[in-house]
Amino acid sequence: MKLQKEFAPAFEKYIVMYPPEKIQAHKDYLKEHDSGVHSLDVRLAHDMIHGVYTSRGLSDLYDKYNCNDTHISTLAMRLYNEYIKKYQIH
Repeated sequence: MKLQKEFAPAFEKYIVMYPPEKIQAHKDYLKEHDSGVHSLDVRLAHDMIHGVYTSRGLSDLYDKYNCNDTHISTLAMRLYNEYIKKYQIH
């Protein structure tokens, strides 16, 4: 993963910013109210990464690592998947 160096510090921020009950409530809300979402997990992953990184912070990753949107999405999904595994979000 091109953004591997970002994973550990970003995951630490995830844990502080997102208590499991908050994520479960957000996921439940989206299930009930946002029927236009193609993939609920992708939507949540991107919602959460935007809470960890500001828009400027994400832009800086593009320059720092010479990455593209796919790399950012991969980081977002990896963080999300590790989080839901750790906290057993359903």
